[in-house]
Amino acid sequence: MKKLFTILVFTLFFTKSNAQCWSQISAGRFHTLAIKIDGTLWSWGRNDQGQLGHGNLNYQNTPTQIGTDTNWTSVSAGYLHSLARKSNGTLWSWGYNVSGQLGDGTTVNKTSPIQIGTNTTWSVIETGGDNSYAIIGSSLFSWGSNDSGALGHGTAIPTYVPTLVGTGFQFISSDGNHCVAKKTNGTLWAWGVGTGGQHGNGLSVNYNLPTQIGTDTNWLNVAAGFNFSAAIKTNGTLWTTGNNFTGQLGLGTNTAVNSFTQVGTATNWLLISQGFNSSAAIKTDGTLWTWGEGGSGQLGLGTSTDFNTPQQVGSLTTWQAIKVGGDYTLAFRSGSTIWAFGRNLDGQLGDATNIAKFIPTQVSCGALSNESFNKNNFLVYPNPAKDVLNIQNDTNLSIENIAIYDISGKKIAEQNTNQFSINIENLQSGMYFLEITSNGKTTQHKFIKN
Repeated sequence: MKKLFTILVFTLFFTKSNAQCWSQISAGRFHTLAIKIDGTLWSWGRNDQGQLGHGNLNYQNTPTQIGTDTNWTSVSAGYLHSLARKSNGTLWSWGYNVSGQLGDGTTVNKTSPIQIGTNTTWSVIETGGDNSYAIIGSSLFSWGSNDSGALGHGTAIPTYVPTLVGTGFQFISSDGNHCVAKKTNGTLWAWGVGTGGQHGNGLSVNYNLPTQIGTDTNWLNVAAGFNFSAAIKTNGTLWTTGNNFTGQLGLGTNTAVNSFTQVGTATNWLLISQGFNSSAAIKTDGTLWTWGEGGSGQLGLGTSTDFNTPQQVGSLTTWQAIKVGGDYTLAFRSGSTIWAFGRNLDGQLGDATNIAKFIPTQVSCGALSNESFNKNNFLVYPNPAKDVLNIQNDTNLSIENIAIYDISGKKIAEQNTNQFSINIENLQSGMYFLEITSNGKTTQHKFIKN
């Protein structure tokens, strides 16, 4: 019975579609939020505190729609709670609320989205661990847990409704314990826990008020990881600071630093995101790079190895956005497709399995499935096979791509020609999956190599 279950799980790994429909993504500690081009809101992953927003506590390992509204514009997934904004400027939250991180004045969990106040001019939103942040104009508000001054109010007292931090803010990133932010004048600010050097000002102390880091006025983008931080300047250089025991700073060492230090010499960095102990970034040429801890596959490099310098993920130049979660990563590609890799025990990758993925794996559009493409269009034989795997096609369909994956989800062979066989002579004995793409749709077939 255990053997049968294993085979079924691996078969489910390849249930996905090539639909191109997403517009926004956010990776939390264990759950994922996304918005489609049509303005609908979707979620998947862990749901023990109602953070998926479906009105229940059921986990989901495929994208599942939240309600029926079609005017969602931005999302942010936290540790166990969620924030979202609608096109009318209203702010909504749901999930875990023991610290008041939902902002509704209570500490009661909510399993469905609730509106926070009546304001209709919210813009930037950001979730921390058990706290939340949002901007109106350039005024920054925060609420929820306030350990070590993470809310930036000058105290360690939690607040249960949005409370003003200060003005002049344009962008903020938080890991729940500390924050880094950029102001409209290009200056860099940080507060909260700083004992790991994550503020980047040469000190390792906590601040309960926003504190300017240096005097530079050319900061472009910022990111906060778990006790480490990163920022990109307008000249395209990348800078990191803080904890570094898995190489998450990308500096070529595993030694922590308490001042922002330049990563390499490249001057074409564009976007940066950080998670638990890993980082991901996109360059202006559309390439994707990762570094830090790789034990769960969150680097997308096909290995569980840690790297302390940026490593390119594949060779594609069409990446447009990235979000690093707890131990997994989401990447957004041109064509409105989401790709996920890393830890997947709670279904946070959304690929219909709970198996970790070590290479980018496409997330289904949710409304479509492989069932719309008849698997019987192709017959794969012989099975088991020794040298060559043949594909019989009785419906005159052309083949655009054939790929072979091992049971961990790693692509090990591929051909992009309209051929109806593939050589498997060099594969080791074992179970594999053949993925056939035809007319923009895919089918997956399990086979055994003798």
